[in-house]
Amino acid sequence: EGNIAGWSGGGLALVDSGAAVFGCDIVDNGPVQAGGGGVYVTGGAPTFENVRISENEAVEDYGEGRAGGMLLNATDASFTNLVIRDNSSWGVFGADGGGVVIEGVGSPAFVNVVIEGNTTLDEGGGLYVWSGTPTFRYSDIYGNTPDDVVGIDDPTGADGNIAVEPDFFDSSLHLASTSPLVDAGDPAVLDPDGSPSDIGLFGGPSAGDRDLDGDGWSQWWLPGAYDAATSPTGDCDDAD
Repeated sequence: EGNIAGWSGGGLALVDSGAAVFGCDIVDNGPVQAGGGGVYVTGGAPTFENVRISENEAVEDYGEGRAGGMLLNATDASFTNLVIRDNSSWGVFGADGGGVVIEGVGSPAFVNVVIEGNTTLDEGGGLYVWSGTPTFRYSDIYGNTPDDVVGIDDPTGADGNIAVEPDFFDSSLHLASTSPLVDAGDPAVLDPDGSPSDIGLFGGPSAGDRDLDGDGWSQWWLPGAYDAATSPTGDCDDAD
């Protein structure tokens, strides 16, 4: 949180890496030039699971801004149960890819991911694909400015992908109990209680394993308000 870089990767930069990034918040990083205000990945095949990438910024004071949230270059990285939200890219001569920019020869894979509320000046508010063959399954790309997807056919309507308001319950990005993302994830991936996985940060088998404050009590994951009866071992406030 709160980091900057002179070049790509304000929060995290992975080069030819097989790292496993789990249960992290990568937030409020940047401004960074050249792209990837939050995350920059080039080469390799790292895995990201139950990660929030939000409020990061890429700015070019002499060119075009790119990839406020994440820049992926020639990588086969995989992303499961992420929320990529409220990132932005700006530049003196324009900008693209507020949320994610994908380039180079690679096949990054997205499953149960939310890309929502990201902003750029020109194109690809949510996702801009210059090259590569990314895949999206059971993901929600919605409400990005000025558009959701540029460079590939919009994946909405195929492979379980949707475009709906996520309906988050709180700033920690728990889903409301009425969210259309509840039980809407990959049916082959189950939540900790054995139900179909939710799309977003608190879905999948590791949804209940995030412990950002390190107190040994994992953050509650069920949609809706914290309930001690249904989450007796869950942390009602993972910031404390």
